[in-house]
Amino acid sequence: MERKLASIQKIGNIIPIDGYDKVELAEVLGWTCIVGKGDFKKNDYCVYFEPDSQLYPSEVWDSFLSRRKYRIKTIRMCGVVSQGLALPVSIISKLTNKKVILNEGLDLTEILSVEHFEKGKQGKEKSEKIIKSKNKFVNYMMKFKWFRIIYKFLFLNNAKGEFPTKYIKKTDESNIQTMPSILKSGEIFYITEKLEGQSATYILLPKKGIINRILGKKHFEVCSHNIKLPHPDKSNWWEIANGYDIKNKLKLYYKKHRNHMAIQGEIVGPKIQDNIYKLSNIDFYVFNVKNLNTGKYLNLKDKLEFCKEVGLKMVPIISDKIYLNDEDSNSMLKMSNGYSLLNKNVRREGFVVRSVDNDTVSFKVRSPKYLLGEK
Repeated sequence: MERKLASIQKIGNIIPIDGYDKVELAEVLGWTCIVGKGDFKKNDYCVYFEPDSQLYPSEVWDSFLSRRKYRIKTIRMCGVVSQGLALPVSIISKLTNKKVILNEGLDLTEILSVEHFEKGKQGKEKSEKIIKSKNKFVNYMMKFKWFRIIYKFLFLNNAKGEFPTKYIKKTDESNIQTMPSILKSGEIFYITEKLEGQSATYILLPKKGIINRILGKKHFEVCSHNIKLPHPDKSNWWEIANGYDIKNKLKLYYKKHRNHMAIQGEIVGPKIQDNIYKLSNIDFYVFNVKNLNTGKYLNLKDKLEFCKEVGLKMVPIISDKIYLNDEDSNSMLKMSNGYSLLNKNVRREGFVVRSVDNDTVSFKVRSPKYLLGEK
């Protein structure tokens, strides 16, 4: 399920904050965020931006978001935890000169050109797509996706290739706060640790062309979270591909099972997200495996067998069977406040919950204590 980083939602409730007269707490979906006193009342529509949303410079929010580099994240303020940003629906016309029908849940991510925030390779915070310029005209034009693509190609020259969504989707789980009803689905789930690193995708495909297919030639693709990296280089993605010999492992698996496979996982280690796990070398942990011949993702049992056969590691499993019927969003958030299985002295980022039988049913729970930087 693709995340709605910006959407139209209803205010579920307004909660006073003790000792503060100018702000109050608004409930939106399963989140709570600080809003101005009297800005909203219960059941009002709002434009809600999820945590990890990256906005572009605009006069609409420059005054309060420029110092935060236009990133929406979890913060502690006025003695409460605030996650996300709720703004009046009037911002839509101010930003786009368009009017939209106020339907609860309407996805505004593309309309408002909101991007998913990413940490840079060396752990420095930056967006992979949003560029801030000193030129006011350029800043204004940045709200148009077509302009950002052209600007990035002409002036940054770092475009590698489009992510192969034809074969496998990008990794970006929805937060439990946006889909609390899943907890009552009656399915059996398993929980894996959500590692803080760099997402990587490795794919083995038949080479194009009749002769290549007859000869059984294969094509190997290496991808980061957003782009394809077609040529071997010194990046972490290719270092893992070469170090684990992933291309040949997928070839051998094909010869035995006649299935082309795609692997997705997390790269962790030195110079990645500040190396929070204090690892000496970079490493790779698998969380998704897709059979490209059937178009289906492997369930937990098959995924473990696959990883064992090809010699790769699964992300740490916190629980291999759990019933969530008695849980709610708040209890799941409290449960996420544990410590990493890679380093027991480091608070984990959270966990990912997937159906045991249907690996496409999943959501993530990010630890509030981790997001707030608590030890």
